[in-house]
Amino acid sequence: MNTSDILMILAVLLSPFVAVFAQRAVEDRKEKRGRRLELFKSLMGTRGSALSDAHVRALNMIELEFDQPNDEAVRRAWRAY
Repeated sequence: MNTSDILMILAVLLSPFVAVFAQRAVEDRKEKRGRRLELFKSLMGTRGSALSDAHVRALNMIELEFDQPNDEAVRRAWRAY
């Protein structure tokens, strides 16, 4: 058995795991984007009634949904609001 045979066997054995991992990453990213979009829609839909439960709940979710370092501009705008 030479090196190329071993690599082929490893590729055949590992490819399903890599595919599942990649699919999971895509689904996680899509789910996070969906949550953020729902948060935005809730804020826009209730912007006329700032004291409504839905609006306050959406404002409280900003800190949880936008928790990455590259989301600092969103958190800064939220704090200013």
